[in-house]
Amino acid sequence: MSPFLVIQSDWNEALWENNGKCWIMAKQTHMKNASSLYGDLIMRSCDQDHIDIIGQAGFEVLNVTKSRIRVKHAMLDITTTFVSPCNVFHDIHNKSVIDMDISCGGGLGVSTSTDGCMFIWDTTTGIARRKLEGHAGEVNCCRFFPSGVVVLSGGSDTQMKIWSAIDGSCPRTLHGSHQCGILSMEMVGRGKNVLSVSRDGCVYLWECASGECVEQIACEKSEINSCHLTQVQPRDVALLQLLKEVVENDENMEFSDSSEYIGKLLALGCQNGNVEVLELSSKKSLFVRKLDDAVNCCRFLSADRLLAGTYTGQLVLLDVASSGKMLINDTSSSASPVLSICPSQLLLPALAFWASYRDGRCVLYRILNTQEQGDSHPGEDIFQIELELTGSDCDSIYRVVETNTGIVYTCGRDGKVRKYKVKDLL
Repeated sequence: MSPFLVIQSDWNEALWENNGKCWIMAKQTHMKNASSLYGDLIMRSCDQDHIDIIGQAGFEVLNVTKSRIRVKHAMLDITTTFVSPCNVFHDIHNKSVIDMDISCGGGLGVSTSTDGCMFIWDTTTGIARRKLEGHAGEVNCCRFFPSGVVVLSGGSDTQMKIWSAIDGSCPRTLHGSHQCGILSMEMVGRGKNVLSVSRDGCVYLWECASGECVEQIACEKSEINSCHLTQVQPRDVALLQLLKEVVENDENMEFSDSSEYIGKLLALGCQNGNVEVLELSSKKSLFVRKLDDAVNCCRFLSADRLLAGTYTGQLVLLDVASSGKMLINDTSSSASPVLSICPSQLLLPALAFWASYRDGRCVLYRILNTQEQGDSHPGEDIFQIELELTGSDCDSIYRVVETNTGIVYTCGRDGKVRKYKVKDLL
């Protein structure tokens, strides 16, 4: 369990004031009953050629710009890069923003808030272009279709709706199967079909063109908080072997009727602590892994690596090809609930991901294997912090999204959407 650094949320403003300074803290989670270490970062001088910031109480500033600061604590041997937002959109919503997505082209955002409002907005200006109205109550989740001009939403009213991002119209409503609010959705391929999961514990497959429910995929004994879909590739040899053993033993399976779903894996994160992976075409379970607490989110980082985040701040990496073998069980990063996970492409070919927390932290982690670590953690893979996003003053970050251009967006309890340029910082 490694210690980590926390910095004042508005450090990028506080340091540049007259006699500027900000606080910084090292949380020592690696020692029982150890107190946190506090210090200040103080601006001594700033001109066009040089910025001089000193650290107190063992903290050292390695480099700094107006949007990025890299700090080290020598005694604890930890170094973290903190990044401030390049834009903060205050006026899209008046209440907490509970979900968000960005279009494939990066020009449009869609977000929902606790007052039931859902908006399409411009990612450059933060100006709302369309208000999407039609759900009764809160809208729990929203996603762009791959086209970038169509939106899918799921609400506490048990309905999913398909919207035009161009004119705000709703040509199709999908309803009639779920008995409780929809919590997560996934698109199959280009979006001909979609999957939904709900507080009622059921997973349904829908046809978008007709709005009809095609079939029930699964029914759990718990609320399903999260789902994620991935496609097995020919290079995933061990995983293909597992699928062959699990799927081809199903004598009742009709491949001709479900061929477009073969090799697609669906991960479910449940309130009772279960993480389950299903093969979509056969609806067969590859494994169920019981974690210590409620699973708030789960995401495939690759076809054979599944990451889950829990209510107690646990981050768990599972080997899908080995029937859910636990590769990393990390409880050191935060005792605060993990609220969102987003796979990252910024550190390829290394596996990396963003995780956001209820305490306002949003962290980019790299997965380090034993060969990359030297002697620091012999015999085990670990999550290494690459950088942290700042700006949220201990307010929950409900969703983090990375675009293919290296822009990252967050939304949360304070009602703000923050935009970060991080691609050139790594």
